[in-house]
Formats: sequence, C-alpha cells, structure tokens
Amino acid sequence: MQQPAATVLLLESDLGPGFFDLRTGLAGDLLQKFVNIRIPLAIVVEEPGGHGERFRELAREHRTHPLARFFTSELEARSWLDEKHKELAILEPEAR
Repeated sequence: MQQPAATVLLLESDLGPGFFDLRTGLAGDLLQKFVNIRIPLAIVVEEPGGHGERFRELAREHRTHPLARFFTSELEARSWLDEKHKELAILEPEAR
C-alpha cells in the first residue's frame, strides 16, 4: 500500500524575519533539509526584492529547483505542488 506523497507550502506570513536575513542561515538550512528528505517545498514571497538583493537572488536561483521553489503567488505554488504530488504518488515507496 502506498502512502500519499507529502508536499509543503509556506507563505511569507509563516516565516519569521530571520528567514529573510540570509546571515542567520535559516533559509539555507530549511531549503537544504527539504532537499535532503526529498519533500517538495513551495515558498510564496510576493516581492522577494523587498527582503534585500541577496534574498532576491536566492529566490531567483530557486525558481526552477526540482524540490524547493520560490513563487510570487499562492496559486502558482499550489499548482506546482499538485504536479509534484502526482509525480511522487506514482513512484513505488522504495523508490522515494
């Protein structure tokens, strides 16, 4: 029996100020953890540039990442997560 594939959606309001300050390492740690455990993560930040140039660069670099992506709209993020959920759901549990 297969278990449902897990995905995670985080909105900007779910994240504290430390996440947006890349000097804290929180953003990098979070992204790396989800990549390591292979659970798709979508983070919605409407204006990444509003959190500084370095954060905007990080968000831009992760716009096409296979497991951890930034989006500017919740609708776009949910659509991507739905696709990832479908992809993961067809894999055998041993393959994940």
